[in-house]
Amino acid sequence: MLPNGHHQSSERFIKALHQIFDHPDYKALSNDAQALLWLIARQYTGFNNGMLKATLSLMQEWGWKKKLLYKCRNELVKYDWIRVCRAQHFHKQSILYALSWLDVDEPSSHVRFDDGVRSQKKRSLRF
Repeated sequence: MLPNGHHQSSERFIKALHQIFDHPDYKALSNDAQALLWLIARQYTGFNNGMLKATLSLMQEWGWKKKLLYKCRNELVKYDWIRVCRAQHFHKQSILYALSWLDVDEPSSHVRFDDGVRSQKKRSLRF
């Protein structure tokens, strides 16, 4: 039980700030890229920013096809809504992403981020 007398919810959610929806760079995204952003954000648990994935195997559940997925993923990187934390160094290794408006969290012990990832400042939502 929380200090205010309410029970802690087991339901997960992502905080979607109005500043994100109102940002010119968000409005410039295609509708598909906007949808992909929230599917990637859906993986965020509050302590795993930098460990998010946009793999075809994960996104096929929502009907994504390879060509559109890669196009939208590149669009999100271009407009700085997601950042690459670990590039694909080996064939079976997933690219890891972070939501750019949040701080990058410490990776788990078996994961190593690319150099400079943790030193990047989070994206400003002011415009």
